[in-house]
Order: sequence, then C-alpha cells, then structure tokens
Amino acid sequence: MTIIIGITLFTGFKTYQIAQAFGSPLNRNIEEWLYIKTVDYENFNVFDQSVEELFTMIDEEVDLPDPLYIYNEFDLEFDRSGQLTSFYAAVTGENEEGVFEWFLISDSDEPNQLTINSGENPDREVLSNNMLLSPLFDTLDQLSLEETIETWPAEEVFGIYYDGYRSWGTNDTGIYYLGNGGGPIRIELYDQEILGYTVSVYVSGKTETITPMRYIDSSLNVLSEPIDPESEKPEIGYQVDEQDQKMYYLTEEIGYRLAVLDAATGSRWYGLEKTEDAGESWVSVNPDPFDGRSGSSTGLKFFNEDFGFMAIARRDQATLFRTENGGEIISPVTFPDVQVPLIDDETYNPFRFPDMPYEENDELYVTVGQDPNGDYNSGAKALYKSVDDGKTWTYVDEVGIGFGND
Repeated sequence: MTIIIGITLFTGFKTYQIAQAFGSPLNRNIEEWLYIKTVDYENFNVFDQSVEELFTMIDEEVDLPDPLYIYNEFDLEFDRSGQLTSFYAAVTGENEEGVFEWFLISDSDEPNQLTINSGENPDREVLSNNMLLSPLFDTLDQLSLEETIETWPAEEVFGIYYDGYRSWGTNDTGIYYLGNGGGPIRIELYDQEILGYTVSVYVSGKTETITPMRYIDSSLNVLSEPIDPESEKPEIGYQVDEQDQKMYYLTEEIGYRLAVLDAATGSRWYGLEKTEDAGESWVSVNPDPFDGRSGSSTGLKFFNEDFGFMAIARRDQATLFRTENGGEIISPVTFPDVQVPLIDDETYNPFRFPDMPYEENDELYVTVGQDPNGDYNSGAKALYKSVDDGKTWTYVDEVGIGFGND
C-alpha cells in the first residue's frame, strides 16, 4: 500500500469519507488505496480444487483472521465445467492484534478476478459459533460437486450457498446427511427439528422448480427433541426466522414477513407476505416491496394491519419504506438533509441508515444512523419526528448511538 508522506491513515480515512459523501473524483483511487485488493483465480476449478483453497489464495493477499465467521452469507456459482461464474462472501473475524475486521469478497470488473473490500467491524455480536465458516469447508470436502449436479440440465449455472447453522423446522425436503464415512444419506426424522450447518447446492434461478440439495454434516450437529406445537406459536412483535427473514406479528395469528425470493447472486430480492394462521401459510401481498431494489432487509414493523414500515440496505445507505394499505402500495420515505462539519468549511450528511419508527404521545419518531464505517461524533444518530403518520418528517436533534432502537 502506497503511503503518502504527511497523510496519516486517520486523515486518509477522513478523506475517504469526504469522497464518499460528495462523490469526489478521488473516491475510486482512495477506495482502492485504503480498502480494495484483488485476487486472480484464473486456474481455479471447483471440481478440482476446494473452496478452502480459494480462501487460502485470498488469505495470501489480505491475511484473513482465523477463525472466520459468516457476516452475511456465502454464495458461489459455477458452470458445468466447474469454472466460477460469480462469487460473494461477507466474512468477519478477530485478527492477531485483537481487532475485529470484515471482508466483503465479490466479483471484480475484470474476468477471473475477485475484489476484496475490508475494514474494522464494531459488531462483535456476529462472532457466534453458529456462523463459523469452517463447516462449509468440512462439508464440501465430503461431496463430489460434479456428481451432485450430473442429473441437472447441462446448460444451467449451479451454485453453493452457506449461511451457517440453521433450523429447517420439520421440513426435510432436499435434506441429506453426511459424516457417516460414506456418501450423502436421507434420514426420516418425522417430528424432530432439523438443525445443522447447512450447505445448499442449487440450480441458479430455478430453486422454485428444482429443489436444492441441502447437506448437513451430522458429526457437527445435534438433533432436537420432538417439537411442542405450543412452543411454536410466534411471539408478538419483531423477529427473525431461521432463514434470516424479517417478520413482524401483530397478534399470535396475524403477521408479515419479508420473504427472500432470490439470493443467488449475493444480493437479496424480497417479497412482502402475510399470514393469518401463525405462519402455517403465507400469502403474497407485494412481490416487489422495494421497487426493484436488492440488498439486505434491515427491519419490518406494522402498527396495524394497514400501516407499517420496512427498510432495505445496500452498500453505504439504507432506505425506509411506508405503507398504509397493508403493503399493497409501498413508498420510500425521505428525510430533511442534515449537514454536519467535516473539515475546514466543508459539511456532509453522515446519517444514512434509518431504524424502525416508534410511537410516542401520538407522534412518530425515528432515528437515522450512520453507515458501518461512519465515525461522526461516536456514532451519533439523527432524530426525526412526524405528525402525519410518517408521510413527512422534521429534524429534531442529534442523539446518542443507543437512542431510539426499537
């Protein structure tokens, strides 16, 4: 990494923030200087080499922490010959200096090349053994991907998806167990909950018509006792299911969820669904609630069956959406711009990540935080108020990082 005399790393990072805020021509060069590295994988073939070997190549370039944890998801796609067609992985871990780092690894603009963005990760809560990356490697070592896909159409693109330790409820569709010294086997579990580090192999864009093969290494997992139907009743309020889908229940029977419709390319596309039978069945309310946007949903909240909010994040900002007819029509919410001092006479708006609104004294309030790299005033948030059910908002004040999280 080139170091310019007279510019410290801190100053460089502040300059990077300026470029991000204002779209400066320096943006790309500074981003590459501080964060981005690339890895060439021209000779890599998923049939002949392991995914762990691919991460070893990445480690040689950026010195990955050990152990690694999934921060979001792992999604790799390949063609019939075993050549990579796309790659996405968001991982995190603690380095030798005790600093928590994140790494976003994705396709480069250049062929046969990966781009690696990295930075410090203040969110230590994600470092759970449920999100360990190593079970992905252990499971794939027991599989022949070439044999796994041989019955699927030759012209298709195939994928490997991993999101850590998951619960599949009692739905054993496509579930195969490994770890018995032989090949994949099916086990009928009946009323038992299916738990495990799950590696899914799928046909890209065809997961609704061609069932993915879902592999669980039984040596790494413990099956639960039979499920008590009473314990399965949903809790009222906000929750996240085993597939990381955001849900909000108004009652034990009525709820909404942002269902993941497609996650094959690293980003997620969502549909808004509603249940009136405690999640036994779901009905589509809006197949495209975010108006064509993909990303990662950051929240969902309904005040009644008609009025609610939801949000989606992509890169360095998130967008809040509002509905007043149960999700059939959903519109983005805008907030008055708040400018804070940067350096000299320059200002910028660091507040880009809205939380879910909450009600107080018949008025709505919402806090808007900073992106994951934001360091303005120790992570302060902007507080907004609405007196017309969230149609318009006015700026109230700057508040601390823990304020307004609902």
